[in-house]
Amino acid sequence: MTAIVGVLNKHAVAIAADSAVTVNVSSGHKVLNSANKIITLSKLHPIAVMIYSSASFMGTPWDLIIKLYRNELQDKEKSSIKGYVEDFILFLKRKQFFCSDKNQTDALCYYASVYYKKIEEESLLEIGENITDDNKPFLLKTIKEKMLSNKMFFEKQNQCEGLASYTFKQFNSYVGDIFKGLRDYIVNKTGAPEEFFEILKESFFALLKSEINLPSYTGLVFVGYGKDDIYPSLLPINISLAFDNVVKYSIDMESSTVIGEDNAAAICPFAQTDVIETVLTGIDPLLNKSIENLFIKSLEAYSKLLKTYIESTTNDVSLLKRIDSIDIPSIGNIFNDAIQQLISKQYIAPLVDTVAYLEKEDMADMAESLISLTYLKRRMTSSEESVGGPVDVAIISKTDGVIWIKRKHYFKPELNHHFFDNYYKF
Repeated sequence: MTAIVGVLNKHAVAIAADSAVTVNVSSGHKVLNSANKIITLSKLHPIAVMIYSSASFMGTPWDLIIKLYRNELQDKEKSSIKGYVEDFILFLKRKQFFCSDKNQTDALCYYASVYYKKIEEESLLEIGENITDDNKPFLLKTIKEKMLSNKMFFEKQNQCEGLASYTFKQFNSYVGDIFKGLRDYIVNKTGAPEEFFEILKESFFALLKSEINLPSYTGLVFVGYGKDDIYPSLLPINISLAFDNVVKYSIDMESSTVIGEDNAAAICPFAQTDVIETVLTGIDPLLNKSIENLFIKSLEAYSKLLKTYIESTTNDVSLLKRIDSIDIPSIGNIFNDAIQQLISKQYIAPLVDTVAYLEKEDMADMAESLISLTYLKRRMTSSEESVGGPVDVAIISKTDGVIWIKRKHYFKPELNHHFFDNYYKF
């Protein structure tokens, strides 16, 4: 797991990341404290990438991919952060996503199988009994309804940029032979009609087209300046899978930030954000959600008590109907909105206003402290220490470029002068 953060104002952007990474081993999983989650995207220009969630893409480590792109980029500069993102995606395509065609088809088959079997398991739980010839038609009906319902839900979501022009006809042609094993399982082993397989493909394709991330997705946060930018910006993308010369990625616009006249500063946490959000908002996000739920339950309980009292006294039918007509969820929303306005006014706004005037070194201290607080919280509680290790900190400014404040090396710099001598040679 990971904790990364960006602190931005008109002077610069400070970025920080921990070094913990969770790896799966035969006996379970292990947390290592040696991961590099901040990588400069250019050797000459003020832009970097922060990595969270999965550390690899189609089996290839992200740090290797990004450094290979950096070598190819050389001294070229893009006009905006989005320009770097688009060029990076084209680079992945040119390199065939750093994996074989078989790797791509295997990954696609795996996710399709997981998707279908999850629906199958949910349907079995709903039935809650052993499957017999008598109730099997009901099971198949439930699975079909879930696939169709999911398809409608996915189609209503925002669509990912990577598959914007990719059609179901192209997808159906690509998976013709690839999904043969999955078809055999659905049609031959479970006895479902051929229609099921077609519905599955349509439903799974709708999932791929949506912005919903697959389980092993990676968050890449592009941060810094384009050639035409005066102030810094931060643009995160979520990338999940590649196949048939397309890549499932989407730009996380809700988490993106552009510093300008109307937005003088920002604090942008990613991955494990609970501790940083507590600092920003003055309340733990889980506690805040619990309070919202308790308020709704309290209103519902009070409504029931009131009805019980009326029924035992006046038994006023019209009054009981009026109580039943009260829209408790709407009242809850009004309460929640008021709380969020209070948090924004009393906590978030004053802190962000202060960040707008911080100098570079203070921004670096703040970014590092936010990561260190997350590590301290994990260490002092019973939860797994999934944030830890050295904290890498960098400042990116328009004129100075990427300046490392703290950076771990796997080697001793004084023994490897050739590395630094060769760094700027293209």
